[in-house]
Amino acid sequence: MRELQRLCDNRWACRYAACKTVSSRLPSVVQLLTEIEAGDNAKRAVEARALLSSLDCTFVLTLVFICDILGRTQSLSLMLQSVDINFSSAVNLINTVRANLTELRSQDENFNNLYTDAVQL
Repeated sequence: MRELQRLCDNRWACRYAACKTVSSRLPSVVQLLTEIEAGDNAKRAVEARALLSSLDCTFVLTLVFICDILGRTQSLSLMLQSVDINFSSAVNLINTVRANLTELRSQDENFNNLYTDAVQL
């Protein structure tokens, strides 16, 4: 069972997990916010309405893109937090991730795939 998580200020791995959870549970989040918006608590209803209005196409596209990028950098993030970090291995992994992200920017096919995922979401 996945639960929505609090934002962790210092761990990118936590942000990746949070993004994945929101992405996989977005229909449930929208349903819950809709129910809260229709509820009796006026303050919560206003907050839910504001959150619902921010869940637009730009939000979904950004969510899909950020999940993809954080997923590609997760192994580097975990390695850099390791107590047994090897400087040479870290530099190699940094260069690999950097090259991967640079290549990602030049591939229209990847953008099209992510856009399709966002539209389906």
